[in-house]
Amino acid sequence: MTMTVNVIPRRSGQTRALKTRFAAGAPNLAYHFAQRVVSYSKASAPVRTGNLKNSIKRTRLALGSHKVEVGAFYGIYVNYGTRYMHAQPFWEPSITLATIKLRKEMADLMHGNKIEEVPDDNE
Repeated sequence: MTMTVNVIPRRSGQTRALKTRFAAGAPNLAYHFAQRVVSYSKASAPVRTGNLKNSIKRTRLALGSHKVEVGAFYGIYVNYGTRYMHAQPFWEPSITLATIKLRKEMADLMHGNKIEEVPDDNE
């Protein structure tokens, strides 16, 4: 399972100052969202051997673009279940929780508040 996060500011219906403010914070938003998905997924993933939990990774693709993936091939079966095994969702609930935080950070950014800077990683 893979998710790519690209934060690109929309151009229509916004004032120039708002666009500039959002564009400056967009890379931070993408990083924080991707990092939260990783941490929430790891926290809620069922652990038998630890392989599934340890296979959840974030990779920076470019400034403001990150990829979050579950490396264990069986992650999709654990998340959605099979006809022999009940689902143990860890992916979508993590995205939902991270989205709630993202909306708050976006609102803060639009009101002129700063958000935490992104560490310089070249993964």
